[in-house]
Parts: sequence; structure tokens; C-alpha cells
Amino acid sequence: MSNSSSPKSWRDALPIHPAAELFPLMSEPELRELGEDIKKRGGLIDPITFVQVGDHFELLDGRNRLDAMDLVDMCIDFKRWGKEGGDIIRLLPDGMDPYDFVLTANLHRRHLTSEQKRELIDKVLKAKPEASNATVAKQTKTTDKTVAKRRRKLESTSEIPKLKKTVGADGKSRPKIKKSAPKSQRGSVSAKDIALKDFTARALELIRLTKNNNPDRFANTSLSFKDLRQLGHFFLNLALVCEKSARLRLTQSAGLRSPHYWVRRRHDRPRKITE
Repeated sequence: MSNSSSPKSWRDALPIHPAAELFPLMSEPELRELGEDIKKRGGLIDPITFVQVGDHFELLDGRNRLDAMDLVDMCIDFKRWGKEGGDIIRLLPDGMDPYDFVLTANLHRRHLTSEQKRELIDKVLKAKPEASNATVAKQTKTTDKTVAKRRRKLESTSEIPKLKKTVGADGKSRPKIKKSAPKSQRGSVSAKDIALKDFTARALELIRLTKNNNPDRFANTSLSFKDLRQLGHFFLNLALVCEKSARLRLTQSAGLRSPHYWVRRRHDRPRKITE
């Protein structure tokens, strides 16, 4: 008499570790082709990998191969494989991260599309949000910028926490690098910008003080004649420079040639050689 409670598939009897779900499953035609190849070879070549979780074991690597064997009606007997030993079943070494193992074992086997790579990054970040962008990029064979973009998206939807620090491949915790604002949105970030802003404010204050006032009112200033003359020369030269720049901008906006252009053209003309 048949036992109706017996498992119909290996999936009914064996729990799967979350890390094993990082990569998408093969399509049925691909699985059938793989199953026929395994049957032709007389069994598995690459071992099935398990990881111990508490007091039981979970499948870490080998879903597609087991599905392929199921599809072509090959016998899957974990107990017999375990008793026979050999290289059919192996355990994840102590201290090795299951996610790191799956990524290393599968990336060279699989050809992922851009969308599948983004999904892979999302799964890794959800499983290990504390991992740095550089670490995830190295594991998924992508770039830091791509990982950072996916992280920001997951953080915005509260799918992963916003962490102030992330852990690198060396195990050290470091502050997360924030995306710098575009240059057009930044404030006074350079010494030149700060100096210009300060000068403009002081000059406007000087204009306010001297407007509609007779110079005699400031005759008792502590500034020397040399200082006043230098200040006068500076503002005169500044006015000439600003006027020249304004004329140049006006000329360019009108689509006209700068006077310097015609001077250069005149000097660049080839001279007539006389004998």
C-alpha cells in the first residue's frame, strides 16, 4: 500500500536557506536540458551544498540541479548520498557567510540581465543592510554607484533601515558616504566664494554710508591718504573691468564679433611677400 503522506518533491522534505533564493530559477526548458545532461553523466558532478541552522540543515546551493533531476524522474535520495559519502553532499565550512558563498558560487555560472542584477542587489541589501556599497558591488559584480542608488531607493520605501555606518570587507565599521549635492545647489564652499560674498556685503554697506553724504563728513577718518587713494584706484579699476565684462556679454548675446576678434583676424592675415 502506498504512503499518501510521502513527499512528492525534494522541496516538500528539505527546507531552503534564504540565501539560496538570491538568484532566479532556470526556466523549464533549461531545467529539462540540465536534467538530461545529469542523467547522461550518471549523476551529479558538482556537490549540493547545505548549511546547518540550529539543529537542522538547509539547502544552500543546488536548487536548479535538484529541480532538473526531478523533472527527468531521477532518484533523489539524500539519506543514501549522506551514507555513501563522496562529493555529492557537502556542508558550508564554519565561519563562512552563506550569502557570500552563494554569490561567489553562482555569479560565474549565471548570465544576469540588468534587471536581474538590480534584483540581486536588492536581495543582498535586504539580507545584509549593514554591508558597505563597495562590498556589495564586489559581491554582485556591479558598481558602487549602482548599489548606492538601489540602497537609497530601498531606504526611501523603508525596506531597509537608514544606517549611519556600514561594514566593509575588512570587517571595520565606517560612516556611510553621503551623496554630495550638485555644484549648482551648494552654498559658499570655496574661499573665493566666501571672499566675494564678504566683499559684496561690505561694499554695499560702504555705499549705504556714503550715499547722499558730503566727503567732508568723513574727513576725520583714521585712513591715511595712501589708503584712500588705493581704495579709489581699486574701485575705479573694478568699475572698468565690470563695464568691459558687461559689454562683452552684450556683444555675445547679440551674436556680434568681439573687437578683439577683428584685431586678431587683421594680424592673422597672410602678408604679401615683396621681392
